[in-house]
Amino acid sequence: TLRSTPTVSDESVLSATSRAGLSADSFAATVVVNQLARAQTNYSAVVADRTAAIGAGTMTLTVGGVAKTITIGATNNSLDGLANAINASGAGVTASIIADEGGHRMILKGPTGEANSFTLETATPELTGFSYGSGGGMTLGQSAANAQFTIDGISFSRASNIVDDVVPGMSLTLKKAAPGQPVDIGASRPLDMIKQTVGDFVDV
Repeated sequence: TLRSTPTVSDESVLSATSRAGLSADSFAATVVVNQLARAQTNYSAVVADRTAAIGAGTMTLTVGGVAKTITIGATNNSLDGLANAINASGAGVTASIIADEGGHRMILKGPTGEANSFTLETATPELTGFSYGSGGGMTLGQSAANAQFTIDGISFSRASNIVDDVVPGMSLTLKKAAPGQPVDIGASRPLDMIKQTVGDFVDV
């Protein structure tokens, strides 16, 4: 069986890979990518010593309405310890420590999609500098957002930039927003594959 190969007129905007069920001869569509899916990001103020105590207590990390408790105690009372506790929580938010002038910042990044926005809140005064929600000392870098695109004029919204549930047999990877810039996608069977198949048949 020959597998159909997707064709894309502008691969700087999106790419496509084939999956089972892609029709080689009948599929063609026009895609416009209006917005990419984004993840929420937050960043803290600069901390001079990433290993110094920041305050013991609990924080509540809520992602898409699901809350996880983050506990800072004697064994992890530091910026490093807080980041490790967030990463171990299973909430889907990634905490990274990056060097900046004067010390280090903590960067938080959630999953893509507007439903995956998050808050990190606490009733512990010492930890409010690392919280975000109703107040708090962390700054919003960017808000979570869905990918927004059209296929043949029909609007779609997805939480991820990898879309495999719209075009039968084809997985799309959205690479950049290009409003007003239509991209043609289709499917074909590569000529060399056809030649190889015919050759194999003749050889038999």
